[in-house]
Amino acid sequence: MGGALVATQNPDASTVAFNPAAMTMIDETETLLGASFISPSVTVAIDGVDTVTEDQTFIVPHAYYVNQIGERVWFGFGTYTRFGLGNEYDRDWQGNDRLYKVDFQSSSISPTLAFKVTDDLSVGLGAELFLAAIEIRRFLTSATLGGISSDMEMKTWGQAIGANLSAYYTFNDEWALGFMYRSGMRLHGDGNVNLEGPLASHPAVRWDSGDMSMDANVPGSWTLGLSYTPFEELAMELDVVRTDWSSYKTFGFSFNPETNLPDSIQEKMYKDVYRVQFGVEYSPLDWMTVRGGYIFDQSPIRDGYEDYMLPSNDRQLFSTGLGFAYGDWTLDTSYTYIVAKERNNMSHLTNLGGPLGLGGGGSDVDFKDGTVHIFGASVGYKF
Repeated sequence: MGGALVATQNPDASTVAFNPAAMTMIDETETLLGASFISPSVTVAIDGVDTVTEDQTFIVPHAYYVNQIGERVWFGFGTYTRFGLGNEYDRDWQGNDRLYKVDFQSSSISPTLAFKVTDDLSVGLGAELFLAAIEIRRFLTSATLGGISSDMEMKTWGQAIGANLSAYYTFNDEWALGFMYRSGMRLHGDGNVNLEGPLASHPAVRWDSGDMSMDANVPGSWTLGLSYTPFEELAMELDVVRTDWSSYKTFGFSFNPETNLPDSIQEKMYKDVYRVQFGVEYSPLDWMTVRGGYIFDQSPIRDGYEDYMLPSNDRQLFSTGLGFAYGDWTLDTSYTYIVAKERNNMSHLTNLGGPLGLGGGGSDVDFKDGTVHIFGASVGYKF
């Protein structure tokens, strides 16, 4: 349904992630387990030479639990992913001095409570432990040190703490309103950097490994949704999501002085953006539900601040799926196709410089053919 679930009148245990306040609509103990399989692809053209990212499939799991613990109190627990990215280029591609591999994995662990204030109004309050692991690989060539090269691998592991506040209101059997707020978080991580090759042993560098740390802001967001259920078998919902990406101004690595490398602070200067999502579900049979969704998702990346880590632009998402019920068991499947708008004329991506003389002159860089295929499946059980 394109994620349009903040105001649904037929929630399952995954409402822990979309709107915990709607847990009060669940009258049985529920669990839900599943995963998404994500396959991204993009083409980068540098001076007319195309490079397609390597074929990859990322497995992203999720798990939820909801239980009523009092007359008007519900408890929920979820582990799921809100942010992640992965791109890998051929090691010898033209932009390898920036990176040839990036892998950012995160997981949110969220215990939540929901309170039924009145028969029509419920509120939710939850915490979020955000865990992240980041790996970046570059191939460095020093123009000022005789053109010698080495592989650089940076790995960090970090955490952040946040909170969420939600509300759910039913006007009648047909209309419902949902709201979800997530706080911003400060992500700090520690890790190590390794350099392998001739550059590591050069007298101007003299190192092969060292400690490093990483800092970045994780943006907050709010979602407002309205659902309409004209009759029991049909439901639809429209949501608006605002993400406060303007808090993500820099992405920085700090190196131990023994590495003889200067700290690396990249300006991001992202902008706040909106996401509009619409979903519909129809149950022609008691045991089967057909779903579909559409999303328009604005890119937070300003012109002049693009990078190979996330060559993104405005995106459109088209989704569909089938749900099956058998007794206390449910099986839900989904497919989502994402297509991104092209970005062109980004010569700044090949201007590096720096104390080691890395990089060279400007080139014409374009991003195109950005697509993602996502397959998902979840199994649920009601106690």
